[in-house]
Amino acid sequence: KEGEEKQEEKKQTESKEEAKARKEAEKAADKEKKDKEKAEEKEKKEKEKKKREEDKAEAKRKKDEEKAEGKKAKSSGPAWPKSRWKAITLALVGMLLCIALGSIGIASYWLDVVSAAMRSFDESVKLHCEALREA
Repeated sequence: KEGEEKQEEKKQTESKEEAKARKEAEKAADKEKKDKEKAEEKEKKEKEKKKREEDKAEAKRKKDEEKAEGKKAKSSGPAWPKSRWKAITLALVGMLLCIALGSIGIASYWLDVVSAAMRSFDESVKLHCEALREA
């Protein structure tokens, strides 16, 4: 009986050890599986992040290209001021300048006319005086 009990005890300890080893192996396999899943998820997140960054860069590049095309289109035409008030002020200043230059031109014309008239009047007075002296 004692030999049987010892053998049974031996079997139980062996089965306990086997169960313990099996549990440890399962634990290690679960840990390895979790680590693998974490690594895959991390890789997936990195790929998504990289894709988002690439999409962002692409969108920025397109926006920059559109901006450059807009600048090219603007540079080919007249350079208009960006502010409405600047445009109005420039127009008013231009009108006043034209009026001033026109006024100066008109005044200059009339001064020429008056000076020519005065010259011709002076000449006619001289001629008249000479005619009176001769007479």
